[in-house]
Amino acid sequence: TNPDKVIGRPILYALIDVYSRAIVAISVSFENNSVLGMTNCLINLGEDKEDFCSRYGITNIDSSKWPSNFIPNRIRVDRGRDFISKEAERIFNELHITRETVTGATGSMKGIIEQLWHQIHSAQNSSLLNAGLITKRYDSNHKRTACLTLREITQMVIVHVLAYNELELKNFRPSKEMVRNKVSLTPSSIWEFGTNKFGYPRPIINKSQYAYTLMKKPVAKISRKGVCIDGLYYANDDEYLLNEMIQTGNKSLPFDCRYDERNITKVYYIDKNTKELKSASLIEEIRGQCDFINSTRQERLDFLENEKRLREEYNQKQQTIRSSRIGLFDDMVKTAKKSRKEELDTKHIAENRKLERNKNRSDNDIDTRLLKEQKKEPYD
Repeated sequence: TNPDKVIGRPILYALIDVYSRAIVAISVSFENNSVLGMTNCLINLGEDKEDFCSRYGITNIDSSKWPSNFIPNRIRVDRGRDFISKEAERIFNELHITRETVTGATGSMKGIIEQLWHQIHSAQNSSLLNAGLITKRYDSNHKRTACLTLREITQMVIVHVLAYNELELKNFRPSKEMVRNKVSLTPSSIWEFGTNKFGYPRPIINKSQYAYTLMKKPVAKISRKGVCIDGLYYANDDEYLLNEMIQTGNKSLPFDCRYDERNITKVYYIDKNTKELKSASLIEEIRGQCDFINSTRQERLDFLENEKRLREEYNQKQQTIRSSRIGLFDDMVKTAKKSRKEELDTKHIAENRKLERNKNRSDNDIDTRLLKEQKKEPYD
């Protein structure tokens, strides 16, 4: 957002087909070792590639050269926490994808994707010279020469994918059938040949269900106030959700729902009666919730952490104020006790109260309190 500030390197996730070597999905973001990075890649796998490229100013592409909109049968990954976490395991299970993890520190067991990184670096390093390229020199000045934004780096990656899927694979060993059918040894052509021979992978028929699976399953509670996640409340006018809220009574019960950590404005749930996917939005009438519309979950967690830290910082000051207040009260009461007479008039309370009330009213008249020291001016 501000090209004058250096923010480090983005992280590239890629999904590449083992049979054809075709790149089928990418993700360029700042999510490192995070399930969000993996799901970013799976989101790209299910979205329209023409729309995706047009968002970055790349138009008139041949979408058939970039396979998408399918669910893999098996994905080979390393042992990063973004792939072996419980959340990642849930996503793989719900999508019926076999997760194959390789042994740690054995990049050769997933050599296809590792080789892709080398090819990307080889293709871009000459252009990035003196433009942010990190060199293995003690005087590398990549931070001072950096010039690319996240959008521009994503454009470069998209161009590389489109070119890579159309470039011939020099070390690829074709089968007799490929040679007989004169299949061009490019990833996109091999992909087309493979799908015609073995069948197309499972297509993503229901995009809503696919999206629901990729969302996070939060710790959510439902009560009469609505669905509560991280202290924020969600609700809508849906009859099913309203009935769920009413049936809780005065309790707060667990609620099965999902939400996107990239935008916490809405939560999504399945109507158990109609089996439809529905959403509930932040209740804007509740004070402070408007501040988190179109915010990420991390922004909400940072706010809660800062709020907690702020309260802890002022806790000592609050304790001092409370102690001082009690001490002043004690001094006032002691002074009053010393000036009190031995015997008090308790028989004429009503008359005494009337006299004191009139005296109090006289002391609080407006002229004495507001107009006495003011300059006389005409009334406007």
